[in-house]
Amino acid sequence: MWTEAGTTATLTATIVAANSKFDCFGPIVSNTSNLIGTVDGCVIGGDATGNITGGPKPAKPIKPGLAGLRTTAGLRRPTRSNREVPPSVRT
Repeated sequence: MWTEAGTTATLTATIVAANSKFDCFGPIVSNTSNLIGTVDGCVIGGDATGNITGGPKPAKPIKPGLAGLRTTAGLRRPTRSNREVPPSVRT
């Protein structure tokens, strides 16, 4: 997630992890309960209650434990969602 100069991103109960070299870059306002794989490159303000973060280096990043998108049966139409990876598969 990239925020341009002079802007911020506000996150509430959001997963930002396993994206690229940086999971986030720039200022972030937390409204609690976010998972950020590695915080290298971002500055987190706001309410950090319930946040789970990895990094900065040399600390290891947090892996969200989600598999790729799959199509599931929604109430009215198919929905793309992630399934959880069993804990034994996570590294």
